[in-house]
Amino acid sequence: MSSSKVGKVSSVTSEYKWVIENFCTSCKRVGEVLLSPEFSTLISDVPTQWQLGIYPKGEGYTSNQCLSIYLYNLSGANITVNVSFAIVDGNGKVLLKKILGEKSFNKTLNWGFPAFACSYDIMDILDDDKLRIVCKISLHPIESIKTLQQEEEDDNEKFLSEQIKEEKNRVRLLEFDIFERMITEEDKFSDVTFKIGNQTWKAHKCILAKRSSVLATMFQEEIKDNVVEIKNVEPNVFMEFLRYAYSGKVNDIEKIAEELLFLAVRYKLDTLFGICEETLCEEVNFESVVEKLRFAHNYKASNLKKTAMQLIVSNAKNIVVLPSFKALTDTPDLLYEVLLSMAMHNIYKE
Repeated sequence: MSSSKVGKVSSVTSEYKWVIENFCTSCKRVGEVLLSPEFSTLISDVPTQWQLGIYPKGEGYTSNQCLSIYLYNLSGANITVNVSFAIVDGNGKVLLKKILGEKSFNKTLNWGFPAFACSYDIMDILDDDKLRIVCKISLHPIESIKTLQQEEEDDNEKFLSEQIKEEKNRVRLLEFDIFERMITEEDKFSDVTFKIGNQTWKAHKCILAKRSSVLATMFQEEIKDNVVEIKNVEPNVFMEFLRYAYSGKVNDIEKIAEELLFLAVRYKLDTLFGICEETLCEEVNFESVVEKLRFAHNYKASNLKKTAMQLIVSNAKNIVVLPSFKALTDTPDLLYEVLLSMAMHNIYKE
């Protein structure tokens, strides 16, 4: 692996700025890394040495032509902090920012983004061929920056009268009540009933058939007493499935994303599938990554699989010793994919 230390790091409270000149010509190949000068923090009275590293053309083949960025803990101490990375212009304006969230670092376990952004997109936003990276390290959660649209919406909200706010809340409650009554109470216009265990929901074929081609085909066949029994799913999950079919909304999706994705596959709701997959991608971490990879493999969730694979490849030494990783021997085709990704990753780094 070829590497060189370039640029200068300066500290502003818990923010550390790294400026790289001549960025567009800094690295030519995938796997070439640039390392920042070392810098230190004193968090909870624990002195810690850090270093930033970027792969301008990507760390490996899974992140080819993407800017990969990592924060390395050079000290031996275990420490848990919140981290964010941002690219800023010469005036300090944030051009791109991603929040890594709370992560545990030690001498061998480091974190970052294998695909922070497309390398060509980064080059397009640089006006002087200088890449300015700001890394924030904090004990407290890092707030995301509001967009201009969000700021305008906040300003507009301040001018709403209390009467208008109450009316908006009343409408929201009314919409909720209508949906709840529509599928749980007697409705003379409903024409199908879904049954899960002892619970039933009344629904409307015309609405559900528009959402799902699978349900549309089912409804064309004769259904005894117009009752459809659903198996292998929890009632609260199917409730949210119906809510999405009627309103395009889901409550508490982070708690049921895997189960809801299963229904999205069963009934071919591609948009719901994408929403669930995006939620699961945000939940990938060191402890859950192997199980998330296995789930993605089983349900052909390509984005989730890519996210999990990148984390495994980037932290192979720590993950291959986990019991969940050793259990991949019962899925040889998936294990082969992981080992191949690791091998290709090492080839690009050489």
